[in-house]
Amino acid sequence: MRLYEGMFILNDARCTDDYNGTVEIVHQILKQRGAEIVDSRKWDERKLAYRIRGHHRGVYVLIHFNASPESITAIRRQMRLAADVVLRDLIVVDEDGITLGSEKEAEHAARRQQSEQRAAAAAAAATAAAAAPAAPASGAASAPGEAKKVS
Repeated sequence: MRLYEGMFILNDARCTDDYNGTVEIVHQILKQRGAEIVDSRKWDERKLAYRIRGHHRGVYVLIHFNASPESITAIRRQMRLAADVVLRDLIVVDEDGITLGSEKEAEHAARRQQSEQRAAAAAAAATAAAAAPAAPASGAASAPGEAKKVS
């Protein structure tokens, strides 16, 4: 058995009516093919970049599951047959393991904080540069009305 990550785009109309029942159909397809579901979560509901089977929106569900490599072809075929529920599916081997939402959120927060710190440092440098008196250009008078010194 290997750990797989499956991203499934589900019919938004079916999910609106009965989200748990719609996701359970996907779970049953996986279980019928010998998969063991490790984690399942609603990822997002989005407008699709292009129409899929006449749908403009889809519900993205991320499912981590253990399955034998031989069962993946049958799982994909069954997902395509459940076209009224599953609009698209992507199943890949999960080599880095499951990253839980709280870990992802912490990683994103750390990146966001670093980005904000860089932006604040750049803004402070720009403010300091703007506030510093401009050095006179070589050969120019240091103040209006002053004569130029020649050596």
